[in-house]
Amino acid sequence: MKKQLTILAAGVLALSASALTIVKDGKSAATIYVNAPISDKTIPIVGSTADKMAEDELAKRVLRTAVDDFNYHIKKMSGAKLPVVCNTKPAGNAISLEISKAEKDEFTIKSTKEQLVISGRDGFAIAYGLYEVLSRLGCDWVFPGPTGEVIPRKSTVTTGSYTVTSEPDFVVRCPWYPGNTKKHSTAELKNFAMWKLRNKMQLTRYNHPLVMIGGHVSSALIRKYQKLFAKNPDMYALVRNIDGSFVRRGPQLETTNPKVIAMIEDYIRAMFKKNKWPNDKKVCIGVGPADGGGYSESIESQMASSGRLDPATGNKDFTDLQVLLCNTLLERLEKEFPNLHLGFYLYSNHADFPVRYKPNPKIVLVIADISYSRLHSTLEEHIKTRRYYKSILEKWKNTPNVKFFRGYNWNLAENILPYSKLIMWGDDLPYYKSLGVLGVYNETTKGTSNLAIGNYIEAKMLWDTKLQWRDVLKTFCKNAYGKAAKPMEKYYTAITLRQSEAGMEAGSFHAFRLIYDMDFVKQARQWFAEARKLAETDVEKERIRIAELSLTTLEDHLKFKEAFNSFKFAEAKTLFEKIMNDLKVEIDKRENIVSPGGYSYFRRFHQDSVDMAYKYSQPPYSIVYPIPDKLKTMFD
Repeated sequence: MKKQLTILAAGVLALSASALTIVKDGKSAATIYVNAPISDKTIPIVGSTADKMAEDELAKRVLRTAVDDFNYHIKKMSGAKLPVVCNTKPAGNAISLEISKAEKDEFTIKSTKEQLVISGRDGFAIAYGLYEVLSRLGCDWVFPGPTGEVIPRKSTVTTGSYTVTSEPDFVVRCPWYPGNTKKHSTAELKNFAMWKLRNKMQLTRYNHPLVMIGGHVSSALIRKYQKLFAKNPDMYALVRNIDGSFVRRGPQLETTNPKVIAMIEDYIRAMFKKNKWPNDKKVCIGVGPADGGGYSESIESQMASSGRLDPATGNKDFTDLQVLLCNTLLERLEKEFPNLHLGFYLYSNHADFPVRYKPNPKIVLVIADISYSRLHSTLEEHIKTRRYYKSILEKWKNTPNVKFFRGYNWNLAENILPYSKLIMWGDDLPYYKSLGVLGVYNETTKGTSNLAIGNYIEAKMLWDTKLQWRDVLKTFCKNAYGKAAKPMEKYYTAITLRQSEAGMEAGSFHAFRLIYDMDFVKQARQWFAEARKLAETDVEKERIRIAELSLTTLEDHLKFKEAFNSFKFAEAKTLFEKIMNDLKVEIDKRENIVSPGGYSYFRRFHQDSVDMAYKYSQPPYSIVYPIPDKLKTMFD
């Protein structure tokens, strides 16, 4: 059950007569007593390292990191550093960190005149309690990195008198960067890990035994069992070529083939053996198809399937075949592995509710909403694809199957223009909670310029889905921009409502000219100008500069499209190169400000057409006739 009790208003803590003073006149006045398992090492910064680490060891490292980080904030706040003592009974003014019998990630804070006690079942929960205390002292973390740190200055620090017990709405709260140190600098990875921890999120999604291990596994199976496939090509999907002929090939499998079933059984047994798991371990292994298309059109698959088309993709729906595969495997393996669960992504051409087969209760769903509008929430009734998506989820709601959500924090196929997930997270996270979704682990791309506010609201609402996005937006703007909060709030609200009301189903770059125009850019520029005048500190001005980058890209993009569509190809090429160069300047800083993926998308969708249009509009070539948008035609 969700617990969220606060005794004595947080806003008057500093004025309380019974407040605990931890720093007085720039000197430490309290000691941190750690009576919980703690490491002498801090957290690993690469997600895969955290994934492989034993949970108790990671919890100890998280606590060490949080204690050090708490002192980092207190020192920046006041100039003082609090002494830290381990395994000693608290005495005098004390911040005591203790183990308690509580729910996972639940923490309790009891603050009195003499002592502040933070308790939880392990280092994770106690760390979240430490960050709650910092938040009540006025700290915030609006985006990853030092520029996103909000730390007030005060020579005397008092914690106030209050009691609070809190636990999260989602067991799993773990956005993650795809890729490794080749794609992200060490600083970017470290800053992201710290930002997650400070916002009470997790370093690894494997905080629940049924988080799916593996996802798109068909390609991996083909690599692992190459010799078997060479001898039995009928294990590959039967795929139609462009000329109408059929061929057996990957990356998909012939899931109705008994040899494929036996192979996956072998794969599951090998996983148990490799990881030295007992046969009764509760675990979810992914057995989903490879990413993309290429599903089998064999008679066997067609006879076992629903015959339905997916209305979002236009392709044959594969959901029933995937459920049949899972049902068959679970039935065959139930005695050998009594707590085995099998999972797949509810996604792409297997994103629906089965028509023919009742799902085994031990099928785990990982919901991914890539096929539907990337600009709207599930509850926005005017969006057809989202209405259909919701109808699917409402059917799964009535099943006992465990569910997780694995979405995306950006507008796929575009990540450099203004983008808002405020309504999307504001609607969807409470809705997913109502469906019984246990956790959220988003694939997350970098891009503070256009994604910071959406990431912030996601972080806050993963802990507490009762929050309202407009209230969280006010908090973000107040903490990030100080006296410049109001014009910045107007800007974020405007792009949020524009995006929602435009009713575009598609994402990428192509819909933006139908959402924004130069009048909007002009108004937004006025808000940013006002914000710059009101901002008081250099860091507030830098945050405003970062936020305005995506607006500048939008303005250049609108000019670029106008020039291109008006056959002014030389001008379009100049604007295209300006956008690319401006983005690269920020990307080369390696500070998480602009998305390298967005840069790649822009080049991918526009480079060839820009180059070819420019080439054939210059001597020795010329434009003979600019074809108008409307052209009279007749049938011959």
